[in-house]
Amino acid sequence: MSNDDKNESIWQGERVLLRAKTADDIPRFLADGVADDMRLYGDGFVVYPASEKTRRDSLEKGLQYSSDETCSLAISTLDGELVGSINSTECNPQSGTFWYGVAIFTEHHRCGYALDAVRILLRYYFEERRYHRAGAKVYAFNEPSVALQHKLGFQQEGCLRDTVFTKGQRYDTLLFGITAGEFWDKWGR
Repeated sequence: MSNDDKNESIWQGERVLLRAKTADDIPRFLADGVADDMRLYGDGFVVYPASEKTRRDSLEKGLQYSSDETCSLAISTLDGELVGSINSTECNPQSGTFWYGVAIFTEHHRCGYALDAVRILLRYYFEERRYHRAGAKVYAFNEPSVALQHKLGFQQEGCLRDTVFTKGQRYDTLLFGITAGEFWDKWGR
């Protein structure tokens, strides 16, 4: 093993590092309505304005969101700047399946951070946890996320019609999936 191999971390990609969320991250998640924007894309609707305390309490609860199988991690640049978050949900070790979600702060869109972060997370689940399939649920109005799934190699596997109502319109929820083999074929081991 070379010195370079010893310094590499499975949590570090070409552009980002995945790490535990900390209390120091909360002000950034609260800033500029970022948490509200993430809520729209994560939950599919615009929520009532909430006090800073309510939003802070919610984010503080999220600091403990992890188990042996699920995780909620901060995404930082290699220089240490917080640029978003990524999580895994509905992890089923028996069937080897899980879902993931990613959110990047608006000013960091289209920098390749989401692509790098998702590749790190998928590699971890496929290589270290022996999972076989990952899924993503994307609202049809979130065109950048739809494009991200295709770029990652996910296949659209389904469409739940008219499941989201926001901004006066109904939208579909698109279901995407990728197997470990498809991931390795696209990105290598």
